[in-house]
Amino acid sequence: MQDNARPHVAGVCQQFLQDEGIDAMDWPARSPDLNPIEHIWDIMSRSIHQRHVAPQTVQELADALVQPQHRIPPRLCAEPPPVHPAHTRLLSDTSGSCLIVKFADDTAVVGRIANNDESPTTGRQEVEEHLEGWCRQNNLCINVKKTKEMIVDFRRGRHLPSPLYIGGTAVEVVSSFRYLGVHISDDLTWSKNTSCLIRKAHQRLYFLRRLRRAGLGSSVLTSFYRCVVESVLSSCIIVWHGSCSAAEKKALQRVVKAAQRTVGRSLPTTTDIYTSRCRKRASCIMKDPTHSHCTCTVCPPPLRQEAAEH
Repeated sequence: MQDNARPHVAGVCQQFLQDEGIDAMDWPARSPDLNPIEHIWDIMSRSIHQRHVAPQTVQELADALVQPQHRIPPRLCAEPPPVHPAHTRLLSDTSGSCLIVKFADDTAVVGRIANNDESPTTGRQEVEEHLEGWCRQNNLCINVKKTKEMIVDFRRGRHLPSPLYIGGTAVEVVSSFRYLGVHISDDLTWSKNTSCLIRKAHQRLYFLRRLRRAGLGSSVLTSFYRCVVESVLSSCIIVWHGSCSAAEKKALQRVVKAAQRTVGRSLPTTTDIYTSRCRKRASCIMKDPTHSHCTCTVCPPPLRQEAAEH
């Protein structure tokens, strides 16, 4: 069982599991909180730490885990502790004018304020009145220190609304924040997101160069690049790459070219990855009968000029 993290679904790992005859269970993508093995590891760790003398070798650790007092009761395996998503799935918008985005233990409330009107139909009032009360009734607590507010306003005379309070504490207003691995800015550009990805990719290129100095072959270097470096550059690429500026795309491509010089073979550009993934996503949407596209009719392709003249 694995949580579909990129290192786990890499081609090298999948090939190893296939060669060893190991069948992996189907599991929702990016859902580590839903994985029961997380709770099993926690139970095992707490059981070992309760020993008076900690294991000093791997064999002592293995012997300690098979002792009767450290075995995991079947009840705990069958009934893992409740997780946050089981509660937040019941959360909904009461006003009908806000968008509540829920993913695992991350919740975002998106609302629109028009003409400085902060009526109860806006997202800010939804957080102050409904969300806070709903969490209190369901024995959940909002971490105000991690809660951020971002205001997108393109007016010339920008007017900041009154502070948002949760439990008597004002929520910090930020110009950008990281949501599901993507940096979103109040100017709706992707400069901060691309700069963070480029910086992270450059840090991993160091290990690629070290592997080349160690004498590894081109195929191994390519696999390492795709698993460690390309996975960073292509993270959520469908969301942000199409709106990047030309300068940001060139900066991304410079990372790819630096990796090409190290690997010694051509590598796909970020634009190629973006195009292929968009086509793959569009194909999945067209095959999904429950998607909203089924309510629309596909327009016929435009006629060529020659055909129109005839």
